[in-house]
Amino acid sequence: MLASQRAASSCVRSGLQANVRQVTRSRQLSNASRSYPSSHLPSIRAQQTGFSSSTLHQLPRPLRRTLNQPTPNVSHLQLRHASRTTENGKVVLRRSRFSHLAHRALAGLGFSIIIIDGMVFAFFIYDATTYREDPESFDLTVSDVALHPRRGGPKNLPIVEYFVSDDEPEFTEGKHKPKLVVLGTGWGSVPLLKQLSPGDYHVTLVSPSNHFLFTPMLPSATVGTLELRSLVEPIRKIVRRARGHFLKASAVDVEFSEKLVEVESIGPSGEKQNFYLPYDKLVIGVGSVTNPHGVKGLENCHFLKDISDARKIRNSVMGNLEKACLPTTSDEERRRLLSFVVSGGGPTGVEFAAELYDMLNEDLCKYYPRILRNEISVHVIQSRGHILNTYDEALSKYAEDRFAHDQVDIQTNSRVKEVLPDKILFTQKDNAGNVVTKELPMGFCLWSTGVSQTEFCQRLAKKLGSDFQNNRHALETDPHLRLAGAPLGDVYAIGDCSTVQNNVSDHIITFLRTLSWDRNHNANTNPTTKNIDPEHMSLSYADWRSVAKRVKTRFPQAADHLKRLDKLFEHYDRDHSGTLDFSELRELLKQIDAKLTSLPATAQRANQQGVYLARKLSALARAAPGLKVNMIADGDVDEAVYKAFDYRNMGSLAYIGNAAIFDFGGSKSFGGGLLAVYLWRSIYFAQSVSLRTRCLLAMDWTKRALFGRAKPHPPLRTSTLNGAPLPSPAHPSPPRTPTLPAPRCTLIATTMAAGQKSSPQQQQEKNKDRKNIVFVHPDLGIGGAERWVIDAAVGLQGRGHRVAVLTSWRDKGHCFEEARDGTLDVRVRGNTIFPPHFHGRLSILLAILRQLHLVLTVCLTTSELRNLNPDVIFVDQLSICIPAFRILYPKAQVLFYGHYPDRLLAQEGKRMGWILKKFYRLPFDLLEGWSTGCADVVVVNSKYTRSVFRQTFGAMRRRDLKVVYPCVDTEGGEGKAEKEAHEQPLWPDKKVFLSINRFEGKKNLNLAIRAYAGLSTTERSKSRLIIAGGYDPRSPENATTHANLQTLASELNLTHATFQPTSPSTTDLTTDEVDILFLLSVPAALKRQLLASAALLLYTPTNEHFGIVPLEAMLARVPVLATNTGGPLESIYDGRTGFLCAPSNLTAWTDVLRKPLIPSSATSLQKMGQAGRDRVLAEFSQDKMTDELEAVVEALCKGECMRNGHRPDVMPDMLQPLVVIFPLTMVCAVVVAGLMWFLVRMEPREGGTQPGRGRWYE
Repeated sequence: MLASQRAASSCVRSGLQANVRQVTRSRQLSNASRSYPSSHLPSIRAQQTGFSSSTLHQLPRPLRRTLNQPTPNVSHLQLRHASRTTENGKVVLRRSRFSHLAHRALAGLGFSIIIIDGMVFAFFIYDATTYREDPESFDLTVSDVALHPRRGGPKNLPIVEYFVSDDEPEFTEGKHKPKLVVLGTGWGSVPLLKQLSPGDYHVTLVSPSNHFLFTPMLPSATVGTLELRSLVEPIRKIVRRARGHFLKASAVDVEFSEKLVEVESIGPSGEKQNFYLPYDKLVIGVGSVTNPHGVKGLENCHFLKDISDARKIRNSVMGNLEKACLPTTSDEERRRLLSFVVSGGGPTGVEFAAELYDMLNEDLCKYYPRILRNEISVHVIQSRGHILNTYDEALSKYAEDRFAHDQVDIQTNSRVKEVLPDKILFTQKDNAGNVVTKELPMGFCLWSTGVSQTEFCQRLAKKLGSDFQNNRHALETDPHLRLAGAPLGDVYAIGDCSTVQNNVSDHIITFLRTLSWDRNHNANTNPTTKNIDPEHMSLSYADWRSVAKRVKTRFPQAADHLKRLDKLFEHYDRDHSGTLDFSELRELLKQIDAKLTSLPATAQRANQQGVYLARKLSALARAAPGLKVNMIADGDVDEAVYKAFDYRNMGSLAYIGNAAIFDFGGSKSFGGGLLAVYLWRSIYFAQSVSLRTRCLLAMDWTKRALFGRAKPHPPLRTSTLNGAPLPSPAHPSPPRTPTLPAPRCTLIATTMAAGQKSSPQQQQEKNKDRKNIVFVHPDLGIGGAERWVIDAAVGLQGRGHRVAVLTSWRDKGHCFEEARDGTLDVRVRGNTIFPPHFHGRLSILLAILRQLHLVLTVCLTTSELRNLNPDVIFVDQLSICIPAFRILYPKAQVLFYGHYPDRLLAQEGKRMGWILKKFYRLPFDLLEGWSTGCADVVVVNSKYTRSVFRQTFGAMRRRDLKVVYPCVDTEGGEGKAEKEAHEQPLWPDKKVFLSINRFEGKKNLNLAIRAYAGLSTTERSKSRLIIAGGYDPRSPENATTHANLQTLASELNLTHATFQPTSPSTTDLTTDEVDILFLLSVPAALKRQLLASAALLLYTPTNEHFGIVPLEAMLARVPVLATNTGGPLESIYDGRTGFLCAPSNLTAWTDVLRKPLIPSSATSLQKMGQAGRDRVLAEFSQDKMTDELEAVVEALCKGECMRNGHRPDVMPDMLQPLVVIFPLTMVCAVVVAGLMWFLVRMEPREGGTQPGRGRWYE
C-alpha cells in the first residue's frame, strides 16, 4: 500500500515537472520568435517539434503576445494552446470561445427549427387521418326488448331495461351488471363517473343538459373574459369512458318500493314522454335552483345558474351600453341603463360584480363614448353585515376595501323588498337599528341569493315524510350519503341538492347497545356485567373512549370536537361519580350536535362526494360476490364495506376585480393583486375536467390580454327562474327620481339641488371649466407631504374638478382618513413587484422603480390614464416619473410640487459612510435634477424651499418657481373636543409642553428633552412634556429614534412612559406621574385634544422646509416655540404669534418654557395665541391654497403660464426609452450575463468530452 502511494506521488511530481518544463520551453520559443529573424525560426521550431523545415513553413505560426501581456498560468496556457494541437501527427485547429458559443447558438436555433417543423408536419399527418371519405357502417343486432320496452309500475309506463347500444361490443359486458342510475351532470355526478371503475355497473346518466358546466368560471363568461364553449365539456365523452349511457331527459319521481325512476323527455314531435328507468343503485345529483325568498318582481331579474343565463346576461349588459349611446337617450335614462345591481353578496354575486367592473373599466372606453364611463355605477346589496360572510372576516373586509377602491357601492344589512322594471326597492337597518326603505334606479339586476330545492327534490322530500326529511333547502342524508328515509343502501344524494345530517345524539341508543354487546361478548373478562339496558348504563372513562371512537367513525365531522376526551368526560360528569349516565351522555352529544355545521353548498364539496361515492360503489361491487355467497342481503353493508364520508375543506377562493382572496380555514388566508389572480386562475385551470377545456381557457386568457374581451352573441329574450320560463319583462317605464340620493358608488358623481335644472349651455360651460386632475404620490402615509396631497385633492374636488390619486403604497391603518373612507378616489398601482426597501436599504432605488412601475401600469399595461383623461398631473415628492408622463401622455400638463430636494434629505443621518452614500446617491441626484426640470411648472411650499431649490439645481435659477403655502383645516372652527379640553384639561394641575413630529432623527426631538431638562425640579413638577407623533413599527428609523429618546431621558434623570393610543380616549394618559410622556401614532381626535390642552408647542426641526404642526397649534391658540431656521421664519412672527430661538441656545429655549409657568405671563400668551389663530385664518386656510392652485391649473390649461420646463426629448433619441424601461433593461442584462456564464461553464476541456469551468471561473 505504501509503495503504491509513493509511486502515485512520484507520478504526480513528474507530471508537474513536465508541465513546468513545457511552460518554460514555450516561453523560450516565444522569446526566440521575437528575438530572431524569421529565417532562423524554422530551425528552432524544427528542434522543438521534430518536423522538417519545409513542413514547418506550412504549419500555422505560434501564438504571439505583446510584451506587456502577463504570462498566463498553466491552466490558462493549456486553454490558450488548446486551439492548436497535434494528434497522431496531424494538426487540429480548435475554435475560439466566441466562435464556439456562436456555433452552439446557431446549432441550438437550427435544432429548434427542425423540431418545430417536425411537430407541424406530424400534426398535419395526424389531422389528415381524422378525415374519413368512405362512410362507416356496422352490422349490429338490437334486442327487441330495447326497441319495445315492457310497461309496468304505478303509472303503467314503459320500463327501459335495455338500450339500443347494449349489444355493442364495449357495452356487452356490463349489460347484466347492477344498474346504476345517476341523475344530473354537475360537480358531483361527473367526478363519480370519472372515478368509477368501468364495467362494475350498467351506468345510465339522466340530465336535461348534455354537457358539464364549469360553474366557478361562469361569471367570467358573462362579460366575455372567457368564451362559453370553454366552460362546457360534452357529457357523452365522460359517460363513454365509464361505458355508460346518456339520456337527455329530466327526472320526475322515484318509486322507492319498486326501484323505478320516472323520467320525462321531449319526443320527436315536441310532446312530453314519460317512462321508467329501473335501478339497483340510484344517485341523485340534480343540484339546486335560486332561492326567491318570496320577493316580488323577480321576472325583472337575471340569474346565473347555467350557460343560457350567462349568454342572456352578456347580451343584456351590452344592450344597455348600446342604448345608452343613442342620441335620443336622456341623461336620466342613461344613468338608469348604466346602473347595474347585484342582489346577493356571496361568491357568485361578488365575482360577477368584479368581472362586470373589470369589463366596464378596461374595455368600455376603447369602444364606447367616454361619457358612459362617468355615468356607470355598480351596486351590491347584501343582507348580512359583510359581503362574503362565510369567509374569514379579514378577507371580507379586504374585499370590501377593494370594492371601495374600485368605487363599487356595497349596501349591507339590506333586504330586497320588490324588483320593478326600472328600480329596486330594499329595506336597510341603520346604526341605530331603525329600518328604512330605499330605492335604487337600475337597468340590470342579477339575483344571486342562496339556493333552494328543485321541484323534483321537493316531491321526494314530501314522499319520504317529515320524520326523515325536514330541511327546506336540501335532501337529508346520513354520513354515508344515503338518502334518509329511502331503503338502506339503494339511494344516494350528493351535491347542492343534499345535506348531511348532524344528529349524533339521535344515535345514542345505537352506540350504547353496541357497547353493551361488547360487554356481553367479553363476559369472561368482566363477569359482573349484568345491566344491558342502554338507558340505565353508566360509562366509565374507558367506555366513554369506546363510544367516542364509534362516534368518530360514524360521524367524521365530529372528530374535531372530540379531541380532549378527558376534559369532556370531566366537564359533563355533573355528579362527580367518575361515570357518565344516560342523561349526561345525551347532554354531551347534543352539545356536539350544536357545534356541527352544515356542509357548504360548493363545487368542492360536491366533487369530494362524487369521488367518495365512486370509490365506495366500486368497493361494493368488489364485495358483492362474497356477500352473495354468504347470503348477506340486509344490514348496513355500506358501513361494513367502506368508511363514512369525511369532508375536508381545501379552502375557498374568490375573484374580486384584478385581485383574489383565499380562505384556507383557521388563520391561513390571504389576498393579493395580480399574483393572486394568476394563482386563482392556475387552481381552476388545474381543476378543469379535460385537456380540451384547459387549452381553451389558456387561449381565452391570452385573447383577453391581446385583443380584449369577446363580443356577445345575438340577444335572447327569454328568462328563467328555478328552471321554469318566465315572461319577458315589460318595456321599462321612465324611471322615477329616487327618494334618496344615489349611493356614492357612481364613479364620478354630479350633485344637483332638488328641482333645480340647468340649461345645456350652462351645463356645457360648467363641464368645460371642470378639469380632470391626477395626483401622483409615492407613499400615502401620514407625513406633511401626504397631508398636502390630501388637502389639495379635497380642495380641488370640492370646486367640482374630477380628482384621482395614484400611489404606490397605502396602509389603511397608517394614513389619513380621507385616503381610506372613500372621500377621494385613491388607486394603488405599481406595488406588486418591488418592495419599499430591502432590509432598510436601497429605499430610493426601489422607490424609483415602484414609481416607474406605476407609470407603466397606468399608461402601457392598462388604459387607466387614458380613461382618467387628466388635464393636469400633480407630481409630489418624487420627480422621476415626470419624464415618463411627458413621453407617454404628452397631452397633460405636469406640475411638480416640491417640499424639499431629496438630494439634501438623503444627506441627513449617519447610517452609511458619507463618501459611499454620496457615490451611491450620485446618479439619483442627477436624475432628480433633470427630471424636476422636465415639469411644466414647479411649485414649492415656501420661500425658503424656493431658495434651496435654486441653490441645489442650477437649472432652477432661471425658472419662476411659484410658492403655494400648505394649509390647515380652518373650516371646522373650534370643535367640541377643543371646547371640552379648555373647560376640563387633560392634566388640570400641570402645564403641558407639546411636541408633535414623526419619530425621526432629523426632527431633532432631543432638543425638546434637553430644554425641558433645564427646568428645575419644582418647575418640572408643575409641567409635563408630551412628545407625540407618527410612528410606524415597520420603520427601523422610528424604532431607533424612540429608543434613543428614552435613553436620553433616562440619562437626564427624567421619568418617562410610552403609550400607543388605539382610540381618542385619554383615560390611561392622565394617571401616570411622569416627566415625559411618549405617544405613538396619535389619532386625529386625540391630537386635537392635546393641542387644546397645551400651553406651548415645541417645534424642534432644523432647516425644516415649512411645517404644518405650528399652524395647527396657532389655529388652536397655542403659542409656538420653534427654531429660527427654514420655514418657521415665514409662518411665525417672533414675539407676536410665537418664539424663534436658535437650536444651539438651550438656555433661550428653557427660558421660553418658564413663561407659561409664570402667572403674570398668562395674558401675553393668551394674546399671542389669538394673534396666531388670526394669522392662520388669513394666510393658511384651505380656501386660499385651493384658490392659488386653481389659478395655476387654469393658467396651465389656457396656456397663460409659459411652459418653461425642458422637454425630455433633449436627451439623445436612443436614451429616451431607457427612462421608462430602465428596470427591464437591467433585468435583461442580468439574464444575459447569467446565460453567458452558464455557457462558458459548459465549455469543454482540451480533451473535448468533459465539461470545464471556463476562463471566467478560473
